[in-house]
Amino acid sequence: MPAFAVEFLTAEGPRRAQFTLDPERELGPQVRQVLEELRQHGVVIAGGPEDELAVVWNGRELDTGATPAALGVTPQRALEIRMRPRVRPAPAPPPAAVPVRIRRFTRGACAGILTGMAGGLLGWGASAWVRDLGPLLSTYARLDTFVGAVLGAIVGATVLGGAALRRQERVLPAAVLGVLLGIAGGAGGAALGLAASGLAAEGASGFRAGRVLAWTVLGAVLAAAVALGGARRTPRPVAEAAAWGALGGVAGGVAFSFSGPGDFWQALAFALVGAAAGGGVSWPAVRRAAGVIETESVAGREPGLLGHREWALADGARVHVRGAGPGRTDAVVALADGRCWIGPVMQGEAVVVGGRTLAEPAELRDGDRIDLGSARFRFRRLAAA
Repeated sequence: MPAFAVEFLTAEGPRRAQFTLDPERELGPQVRQVLEELRQHGVVIAGGPEDELAVVWNGRELDTGATPAALGVTPQRALEIRMRPRVRPAPAPPPAAVPVRIRRFTRGACAGILTGMAGGLLGWGASAWVRDLGPLLSTYARLDTFVGAVLGAIVGATVLGGAALRRQERVLPAAVLGVLLGIAGGAGGAALGLAASGLAAEGASGFRAGRVLAWTVLGAVLAAAVALGGARRTPRPVAEAAAWGALGGVAGGVAFSFSGPGDFWQALAFALVGAAAGGGVSWPAVRRAAGVIETESVAGREPGLLGHREWALADGARVHVRGAGPGRTDAVVALADGRCWIGPVMQGEAVVVGGRTLAEPAELRDGDRIDLGSARFRFRRLAAA
C-alpha cells in the first residue's frame, strides 16, 4: 500500500508525517486511525472544541465517505488534515401560519334561514283559519297575540329542531323547547308590538309606520326568545338574534303594507320574520366559530337540506360526530386553545382522516377530510372571532 505524506497543524506549528493508506478503503476510518496514532504519540491537531475535521488534497476538500481511489487521491501530493469551524445548519423557516378562510355563510347557516322561513309559512297557514273575532278572541289585540303565538311556536320548533338535527342531537326535545320559547316570544312580541304601534302618529302614513313598528318588535322579541334555546354562556348571541329579527320584522312590515293581494304579502311577511329568526340563531354561531365540521357526502352523494350535518366549533367545544353505513365509526372532536383534535369514541376503533387511519387522537388541519363509514365530513378553519 502506498505511503502518503500527511500535513497537520499543532500548537507548536505545522508538522508532516508519513502514513500508509489503503486506496480501496473509505478515507474516513483511515483518517481517524491516523489521528489515533498521533494522539498516542502526544500530538494533538490545533482546533477549537466546536470545530470539525476536514481533509484536503490538492486544494479541494475530500468526501471522507469515499475511497482514495474513487477520489483520485495519489501519493504525489500531501494530504492535509485540519480543523475548521463547524458549519451551522440554516435556521428552520418559521412555521407556516394556519390557513384562514374568510368568514361566510356556511350551508348550515343557510339551512337555519330556510327552516325558519318554512316555519313562518307554516305559521301563516296554521293561523289563516282564525281571521275573525269569536268568543275567545273577542278583540283584535287578542287575535293578533294568538296569531303571534302560533307563528312563534312553529318557527321555534322548526329552527331549534332543525339545528338539533344538523348537530345530530335529539330533535324532539329541541323542537318542544322551540315551541315553548316561540309561544312566549311570539305572543309577547305581538303584544309589545301592538303597544308600540300606538305611539305612531295618526293618519295613513302613521298607520303604516305603526304597522312596521309592530312587526319590528314582533320579529326582534321572537328571534331573541328562540335564540335563548341555543345560548349557553353570554347574552351576546341573543342580542344578535334580536337584531336579525328586527331587520326581518322591518322587511315583513313593509311587505305587509304593499297594496294588492293581502294574503300573499302577509305570507311573505311571516316568511321573512321566520327566516330572520332562523338566521339569528344559526349565523352568529358560525361568525364566532374558529372552525366548522360539515357533511361533504353520504354514500358518495351530496346530502340534501335535511341530511346536512354541521357543527360550529368555538374554543372549548367538544362534539360527538356519528358516521353512517357499513363500517360506521364515531368520532369526538374538541377545540381548545385554537387547536382542533379528533379521536375515536370507542377504544379499539379508528377514524380515517385525510386517508390515514388513526386509532389515537390527532390534530385536524384546515381542509382535512374525515371518513366515518360511508359518511364523509370536512373540517374548515375560519378566521379568529
